[in-house]
Amino acid sequence: MPMETREKSKEPKVVVSNSATIELFSILRLLVDKELGEDIDDELYRDMQHKIKLKGSFVDCLKALRNNGVEFLEFVMLFRILDDIDELLRKIKALDEVDFLYYFFGEEINRQQIQSIREDHERLRFYWENGLKGHVYDVDVARLIVTDTPVFLEEFFNAIELIRQVGFEARLDAVFLKHNAIAEDIRQQLKDSKPLELCQKLMNKTFARVSIYNKYYFVPSSYIGRYHTRFFNSETLIMIINVQNTFDGFTSEADMLDFLKTIGDKNRLSILKLLSKNKLYGKELADILKLNNATVSHHLNLMKDAGILIEEKEAQVKFYKTNNTRISRWFRSIEKYIRQ
Repeated sequence: MPMETREKSKEPKVVVSNSATIELFSILRLLVDKELGEDIDDELYRDMQHKIKLKGSFVDCLKALRNNGVEFLEFVMLFRILDDIDELLRKIKALDEVDFLYYFFGEEINRQQIQSIREDHERLRFYWENGLKGHVYDVDVARLIVTDTPVFLEEFFNAIELIRQVGFEARLDAVFLKHNAIAEDIRQQLKDSKPLELCQKLMNKTFARVSIYNKYYFVPSSYIGRYHTRFFNSETLIMIINVQNTFDGFTSEADMLDFLKTIGDKNRLSILKLLSKNKLYGKELADILKLNNATVSHHLNLMKDAGILIEEKEAQVKFYKTNNTRISRWFRSIEKYIRQ
């Protein structure tokens, strides 16, 4: 069940919920790029891989997109529809082609530019070289999507229908059961953290682009891929949490061993002790520990990538501090493992 909280009239609305639409569009992406799903141990996903073989220009298009089809999640954010797949598909179909492309490309190429390309195909390469290339790596694929949008959309809807025909929705309840502990943990953390702070903590970085969002969604996902992902516009931020890479304990014994190996170094332990007291930047740590900057940078990157440290950028300086919430949970998981 979703949870909504509003502490004051001006406070943003916060929703913690599963999402059928996000899982549907995410599993479409995994069927196109199977490498993204290599680490997913899930019966529904394995069954989809066996039964559905996507082919043709639509697959080529998605592979050439920067996010391999996660772009369709822009419409989940636009319409704020997390559960009703049919309603979301109806709303996408109701968009005119220029509006579809405008939102599909994250509002980063304006409607006039899109219309000018559709009226004069020779302009495509100019716009591709000056921005569109950041969304579509292949100019011919960009041309197909922008100038032959009905075909692209038809193939998208056909792919979605294939996924639904093999029982995707009927089996979602079992998938969502696996998300309950993570959703509850998010709710607990929101009692102590502001939603934007929690989003940055989950992604281990300070966001360069932020807004005064009036609504936040925290959505556990089995199929988003290897990493937590955020989508945002000026009003809404959707934080999609990869349950295969969750901060709540370890997903496997191997993950626990990797964590212990990461901290099992004298210099890294010294860095952790210092950062547990104050946030510091690399040169400060190097001076205190009498290490060269490159060595300290190496240790910091290892621990940041492992989720042990949080990076905060102030002006042009990167400060680091310990991710105390995550470290505490991991040590509790280790204690639980030892006592079993």
